[in-house]
Amino acid sequence: MWWNPLNFKEAVWYYWHLAGAEVFICRTGIFWQAFCRTIPWKQRENFCTGPVEKAPDLFAELQKTALDCKTASLCPCLPEKPFLLNLKGQKLFPGTEMTLDLEFPPVLRLTAAEGNSEQNTIFSFILFELKETLYSPHTMDGTFCSSISASKLPGAMINCSMLIRNRTKTVMELDAIPFFADMLSIYEINGKLVSDTPVIDAIANGFRMSYMNIKRNHGTILVHGCKKGLSLGKQFFINRKGL
Repeated sequence: MWWNPLNFKEAVWYYWHLAGAEVFICRTGIFWQAFCRTIPWKQRENFCTGPVEKAPDLFAELQKTALDCKTASLCPCLPEKPFLLNLKGQKLFPGTEMTLDLEFPPVLRLTAAEGNSEQNTIFSFILFELKETLYSPHTMDGTFCSSISASKLPGAMINCSMLIRNRTKTVMELDAIPFFADMLSIYEINGKLVSDTPVIDAIANGFRMSYMNIKRNHGTILVHGCKKGLSLGKQFFINRKGL
């Protein structure tokens, strides 16, 4: 798999084609160089390949750093910035729930095979461009989110099933839901990247977010999610209507 650890040869460029985006990495001694070519998320393709030995045709905006290691891997992570899911006014009746199949664009980190996970990051890459949206349920404040849609396109890199539950006594018209994906762990299951299940509960004054672990014996965890402060769930106000 493209996320497996790789022993980087001396002064050799390695290339990954990741759903249309491209990453080039080279190690010379303790010195590392990298180049990432991003694309819009909606223009992604349906396959990922690499690594292979290949140098970029054009060098631009090279990342450079120094770290004494030879083996590293591209780790798929979910961004700290929240996503804003556009549901276009879907209705959810009291006491019912819906499941949505989503696709998340990852943030990649090239991490050394040894050492503390927070200290051995060599590079970070943003592969896909998403529209940035200021979500503001109130006029005096707001949160910048990355806008995504519930509609599926081929070439996803992290697959996710979201559960939305109406805990109120009214019919809910769901417009836009901001949610934090960095709490979700990422697994490799049958050659695909799959995340935990985010759970969004509609409550009287907003929404509460929690998550469910994927419990499959054949799944291999790749990245642990940020679970800090989630014992009671993350609660926030969103744009929803009670009918």
